Amino acid sequence: MSASPRRRLLAAIPVEAVIAALLVVAAPTAATAHDQVVSTAPASQEQLPVAPDQVSMLFTADILDIGATILVVDDDGENWAFGDMQVEGREAIQIVEEGMPDANYQVRWRVVSSDGHPISGTFDFAVGDAPASAAVPAEQSPATPTPTLAEPDAAVAKLDDPVAPPFLLIGIGGGVVGIAVFVLAIVLTKPRPRRS
Repeated sequence: MSASPRRRLLAAIPVEAVIAALLVVAAPTAATAHDQVVSTAPASQEQLPVAPDQVSMLFTADILDIGATILVVDDDGENWAFGDMQVEGREAIQIVEEGMPDANYQVRWRVVSSDGHPISGTFDFAVGDAPASAAVPAEQSPATPTPTLAEPDAAVAKLDDPVAPPFLLIGIGGGVVGIAVFVLAIVLTKPRPRRS
């Protein structure tokens, strides 16, 4: 004697509920593994004989072109970044103005990780005879900048622009997908009426 349709439906619900719960939990969990900086050009603490044409960073995964910013700030607080930052897959590139004098420079950056979470940090380099200052690791997000560098108001305002938290949307999307899977499973396990 086969199980009644109601019992079969009740037996299928826990499995589908577990699948839905896993989908809801998996989306925010995936958003916690943020991308990291693999390398920078110039390298952190590098002493360059002449000023570079651009600065760039390579990340562990493709970054999003949302609210991305790179500033190249000298000891006096002047930002030497020129034009908009370019995002090419895993690489972020910022052209710098011509005529950068011999000085210490701090690159201040913020991008959106491939998981949708904003990440930021700094690294330092020097041009000419200027001694390189102590760098802050690029993968950190310091609460205050390196004391030797002034912080221009425009630069601070640009880095503080709000970025919508896409990881929240990912979590909501995961929940919607989980509910859809659950409903679909109920519909598919519902017994069909037999034809006489």
